[in-house]
Amino acid sequence: MIMAKIAALLVLLLVLGGVVLVSGEARLPSQDARDEPRSLAWADEFNGPRGTPPDPRKWNVQTGFGWGDGELQSYTDRRANVALDGHGHLAITARHERYTGPDGRTAGYTSARIDTRNKLEFAYGRVEARIRMPQGRGLLPAFWALGHNLGSVGWPASGEIDVVEVYGDDPYTVHGTLHGPRRGHEDYALEGTQRAATSLADGFHVYDVSWSPRRVVFRLDGRVYAVRTPGDLPGGSRWAFRHPFFLLFTLAVGPRWLGHPDATTRWPATMLVDWVRVLRGRATRCPVVRAPKLRRRCPRR
Repeated sequence: MIMAKIAALLVLLLVLGGVVLVSGEARLPSQDARDEPRSLAWADEFNGPRGTPPDPRKWNVQTGFGWGDGELQSYTDRRANVALDGHGHLAITARHERYTGPDGRTAGYTSARIDTRNKLEFAYGRVEARIRMPQGRGLLPAFWALGHNLGSVGWPASGEIDVVEVYGDDPYTVHGTLHGPRRGHEDYALEGTQRAATSLADGFHVYDVSWSPRRVVFRLDGRVYAVRTPGDLPGGSRWAFRHPFFLLFTLAVGPRWLGHPDATTRWPATMLVDWVRVLRGRATRCPVVRAPKLRRRCPRR
């Protein structure tokens, strides 16, 4: 009887102290089990010799001028724009130069865009990357995801998850956004922002999204700064985040809504990616993943 009372008292103290023991693990009540990573499903650490391209088994390198929003760059597959740096990083570099690509379009800037389409497409779990951002007016570095059905339904019906965008003229602010279709409008944008204590261009930071069928959580360095659910949608909108997505890294130059580079922008400008990882969550839909390693590790259901 005495031992039972002691045990009950300990439980009460733990609850009042803000920590609950579950299966021998301490958890904060504010944590949501749906957002907890279960295991590493897919990753790229970008290890390799200096000047080598990103692993073609994992990444596609897109090329061409513009890519919407009035952007000024031509994306290329040149090592001057996208390559490993030999120190465990992927370097995506924007340059101020005159360049005419295979599409015959001439641009005043070059940069790079890579994606995992048809190589890694997954639904739910957590995706995260450790990145050092560039800074400078007119630059838009981004780590994001698009719905795998982009080719059949188009944008914004496919959905878009911007894990992180940083405006080059404000390197202290993180922007995380969901885009999807809204009747009578081009799209909707559910945005969250977080102000960092130091410039995101001064060092590496971890940007991540936890994703379940009805909830997307944005974090900077492990701290939640925005949670979005279908309840946040404006009228006439559809929640477009219940199917697989693929990942992208881009460094755009001069989208019309951000403004063009000016004399203060320093060239070349480089976005350094230390690593990117996909962690399997409780709701991760393994059977639809197009990635041999991930498919092999998925439990049978």
